[in-house]
This record gives sequence, structure tokens and C-alpha cells, in this order.
Amino acid sequence: MPGTRNSGLLALGGIALAAVLAVLGHLEVNDDLDPWSLTVSDFAVSDRGGVLDAAMAVLAAATVVLIPALGRAGADRRARA
Repeated sequence: MPGTRNSGLLALGGIALAAVLAVLGHLEVNDDLDPWSLTVSDFAVSDRGGVLDAAMAVLAAATVVLIPALGRAGADRRARA
């Protein structure tokens, strides 16, 4: 199952990249956005750039890769949900 392993590693890398981008998006804040009291959604809808938008897109792409890989690895429907 080399394809499943490669897909899993690709998904894991995408999830890690999304986490790094989300942290960077919270670090580059202005005075109006407080990373300790606001959610990611508040940052995403603000007009402050695309770092969090990119993080969400990377996370979505990693999920698209991960779900079929879980099916090929033999995970049941509850695990894939």
C-alpha cells in the first residue's frame, strides 16, 4: 500500500502546514484583532490578508487527500466521517 502511505504523509504534511499558517496568521495581527479573545473565523472574515485563507484551503485539500486514503487503509465509515 505505498499509495496509501504517500497519501497519508501528504495529508499529514498539509495538516502541519495549515497549523503553521494559522499560527502565523494569528501572530501578524493588528490592534483591532486580539488572538486571545477571538476565533479563527473572526480573523478569516477580516480584511487582513490571505494567510488564514491559505491555511483553510490547505487544510481542506489535506482532508480531500486523507479521506480516500483512510478508506484504502481499511478504516470503517465512522472513522472516515
